[in-house]
Amino acid sequence: MAWEIHEHTFREKEIFVAGISENGFVLAEKLIKVLGKIRSGKVQLGEIRLNKTQPLKSTIKVSFPVNKLDNKVLVVVDDVLNSGQTLFYSLSPFLKSNLRQIYTAVLINRSYHRFPVKADFIGMSLSTTMHEHVDVNFKKGEEGVFLY
Repeated sequence: MAWEIHEHTFREKEIFVAGISENGFVLAEKLIKVLGKIRSGKVQLGEIRLNKTQPLKSTIKVSFPVNKLDNKVLVVVDDVLNSGQTLFYSLSPFLKSNLRQIYTAVLINRSYHRFPVKADFIGMSLSTTMHEHVDVNFKKGEEGVFLY
């Protein structure tokens, strides 16, 4: 995924990668490590915090100033794209900036989207039933994607 992100952003002097809190942020950190080795430009890491079950009930927080993103490229990262709700609402703070491009990256795409979002960079697409649950674990020694 990092190589694919690099292929789309290699001309940029600086890109911003924002991981959605918890696993999306961990995945963003992992992508940043690889991007730091393969690209010459700066890569800024940030975190997006929101209430995933009720995103309109609280403020969505971004760990870097959104006004620094004018004419920049942003990659928003999450672990699993299911309905698209979390990814959809996590993009709202960036609508106030004049970004050149917004990309989305997910480790697992389940394709049950109810919201108008898509993943630009996908680790794996899984065909599952609506009753199955996908869990991503980044704990050292226990890493994996599990289907229940």
